[in-house]
Amino acid sequence: MNIHKVALAIPFAFISLSLFAQSYTGKIYRVQTTQKGISKEIPFPEVVVTDGKAIATTREDGSFVLETSSKPSYIAITTPDGYSTSKFYQEVSGDANPLQFVLNKVARKKSETAKFVILNEPFLSSDRGWVDGLKRYAFYYGASFVVCTGRYSAEGSSFLEKELGIPVYFAISDASSDKNGPYRYSFIQDGVHFVVFSTASDGGKRSVQWLKSMLTSVGRSYPTVLITASDEINHSREMLSVGGDTLSLNDFNIRAIVDGCSTRSISLFEYRGRLSTSTICTSPLTAGGVDHSPAGFRLVTVPPKGNITTEMILTNIPNVAAIVSPNDTAWIEDNKIRFYTNVSSSQSPVKRVRIGISKDTSEYRWSELNRATPWTWSGFYVMTPADTATQYSLRLEAVAESGEVVKSQKSIVVATRKDSLGRFKGIWGNLGGNAAHNASVDFQFSGRLSHQWTASPQGSTLFSSPMIADSVVVTTLTNDLAFRKSELAAFHVETGKSLWHFFPRGAIKNTFTLDDGNVFATDVLGNVYAIDVLTGIPTWETTLEDRSKGFYFTGGVISDSLYITGNTTSVAALSLSDGSVEWELQSDSLTNGCESTFTVGNGILLIQNGRGGLVGYSIRDGKAVWSTPNAVLSAVSLSSTFSEGCFHVVSGDKYFAISAGDGSILKKVDLPVAMSTKSVPLVYENLLIYSSISSGMVAFNLQTNQKSWSVDVGPALVNTHPNAHKNLHAVESSPVRIGDYVVFGASDGYLYVTSIANGDIKQKINLGAPIFSTVAAVGGFLFVTDLSGNISAFRLLK
Repeated sequence: MNIHKVALAIPFAFISLSLFAQSYTGKIYRVQTTQKGISKEIPFPEVVVTDGKAIATTREDGSFVLETSSKPSYIAITTPDGYSTSKFYQEVSGDANPLQFVLNKVARKKSETAKFVILNEPFLSSDRGWVDGLKRYAFYYGASFVVCTGRYSAEGSSFLEKELGIPVYFAISDASSDKNGPYRYSFIQDGVHFVVFSTASDGGKRSVQWLKSMLTSVGRSYPTVLITASDEINHSREMLSVGGDTLSLNDFNIRAIVDGCSTRSISLFEYRGRLSTSTICTSPLTAGGVDHSPAGFRLVTVPPKGNITTEMILTNIPNVAAIVSPNDTAWIEDNKIRFYTNVSSSQSPVKRVRIGISKDTSEYRWSELNRATPWTWSGFYVMTPADTATQYSLRLEAVAESGEVVKSQKSIVVATRKDSLGRFKGIWGNLGGNAAHNASVDFQFSGRLSHQWTASPQGSTLFSSPMIADSVVVTTLTNDLAFRKSELAAFHVETGKSLWHFFPRGAIKNTFTLDDGNVFATDVLGNVYAIDVLTGIPTWETTLEDRSKGFYFTGGVISDSLYITGNTTSVAALSLSDGSVEWELQSDSLTNGCESTFTVGNGILLIQNGRGGLVGYSIRDGKAVWSTPNAVLSAVSLSSTFSEGCFHVVSGDKYFAISAGDGSILKKVDLPVAMSTKSVPLVYENLLIYSSISSGMVAFNLQTNQKSWSVDVGPALVNTHPNAHKNLHAVESSPVRIGDYVVFGASDGYLYVTSIANGDIKQKINLGAPIFSTVAAVGGFLFVTDLSGNISAFRLLK
């Protein structure tokens, strides 16, 4: 059914008008110029008009009468497909009547698909260095318009429209929305109906009835995208609800919900297939999301009948071009050298990447690379009979759509054989190696790493560190940056050969675990998986019932044959054997939340209680064993590790030593800088070594209460910290001790090896993408993943 037929059937749709209804009249028309230059007003019938509460449609003469129960602030029209207007809404002042809207035919041809850009919180920073990059991406992408979610700025909206030259729509979330513009309206673009749906201004009263009326008036045949910006709006796979009112998503052709509310200010693409409603969330434009999702904007394509696709463009990335593999040694296989490079820029899309090889730097033989992921380009060089040298120079050239060229180069040696280790043995099963996060690798390590292989599965890796068992290393890939599916992927530790892929229903964005031959993981939707580490076949799957209080971002942990997982207000302990829930905590006072990873020591699970205190729960039955006084912690989240009967807790810039036996505070001290709560600290002898949000890696002496050393890293390639609108010198990964050295990845894209004695840098390796996950080390090998989705293996040299 098309819009015209529906509009004729419902000439005046309205919602619960009172006896004191007010009427507002107006006219919608387009101007047509004859061959003689005479302008004529052509009435535009069957256009939907609304004040956010009532709905009407225009008559054959283009006139309308909108009857509403209260005086509106704005009246808006649903701009028809193929037309534009200088302003789709008008402010209602006094008893001014009638209102007039003029439509203009869009000159360019109607696109086959709707392409648009989502910006979240775009006007909170005075730094607008992202604008030029947004202009270029919107142009090359062919975006028709921009949708802004979050707090609204009229000045910012006008600025964007002027800069971009395309319409800018907004979904308002703040309470003063009636002063800024309409909070419920719709428009049709490229065959898709977009409905902006907010509870701002009126608290959502009768908002679902308005939504049903709007969808019916425009027509169910239109594929529809809902754009929301209110915490009061909840939605699942089949239902949307506000208060007690519900709407069945299956009753309408709703393809996606763009969720722009503040508590879901994260990067997420929950793809549910062609016939179901997908959810799209976007982290803020210049600050990290509440889950430390990187700052950026999202490109979205909605074809009338095909699959929705999205791509996240991260902001403030400098021009990055790094040769990831080979790093120091090129292993020749099947007479080929395999190349992996990381190339990215916030200023312009990259259109071409090539790499040259030379034995004397005088003449290069070039190989064109193909784009594997948003960051990674890969390809091969086939060795010739003339390639007899053992050392070569590599040169990388990346060309952007803007014409700018970025170059990088390095020297490598070639080898034709890898030493075989036979059957590889060893387990690395949790963040930092175990449930206490205190594993150290006692290895005669020289402080030098030698690159063995890199693999590039499709996706991006955030805070999920690789896990190792026997000859298998497992990593997670989210669809945050691109692609429709997230995955778990397994590789052979020695060769990097792909072993299996498993596709969960949602993204796995934090710590997963490994125990007794199974990988255990929770996706953001609350689905829990036990997967055989050798085959990738699920041993069992289950779903945690309540996701209404938040997504599942908390890192899991295994102890006493239980897998512990949770979200902002719930914790569940599941049996490793069958996934049954052994015990569960449900409380609004829990704040284990979206940043930290659970820590277990001496049979105690440590959790923050939401009032600034800590509670120790028995792993065996989930009952509280002890608690600290409230208001102990200085920040809303914490990071912790366990050793020698004590929890070492860092909250903001405060350190606490907490007895696992009775919860008593054994020590409290101020730290020189605040810690990144996505990581866990390392305690070794008298040193507390921790990752900071702005000062790299820091070592603090717990005996002298003084800083021992710090490792200054470069500026973060992307911003991940909420409320911070600049790229900090941040480390989001956890430090791992290997022999006399500490190894960690940083947000500047480098892997660091530093002396534990004084912090001196022994080696740093450029991987060309932010490293948020913690390294894993077993049996003389070290594994690291980065935001590009690459996983790289290094040998620990003695």
